[in-house]
Amino acid sequence: MAAVAAIFGAIWRVLDGLRRFLHLLLLLIIFGIVIGALRGSIPSIPSRAALVIAPQGELVEQFSGDPVERALERTQDRRQERARLA
Repeated sequence: MAAVAAIFGAIWRVLDGLRRFLHLLLLLIIFGIVIGALRGSIPSIPSRAALVIAPQGELVEQFSGDPVERALERTQDRRQERARLA
C-alpha cells in the first residue's frame, strides 16, 4: 500500500511542478505583452510639419461666452431696434 501512495505522491509532485511552471510561463508572457505595449516608439515629427484638420459631416456653430450676458445683449439690441422704428 505504501508503494501505491509513493507512486501517486510522485505523480502529484510532477503535476504540481508542471502547474507551477505553466503559471510562471503564462505570467511572463503577460508581463512581456504589457511591457511591449508600453514601450511603443514615439513618432518623430519634422520641425516644419503642419497639422491638417479635415472635419467631416455637418459643422455646428456654438455660442461662446456666458448665456446670461448673451441674453441681456440680445434684449438691449431689440430695445434699440424698437426705439429706431418708433
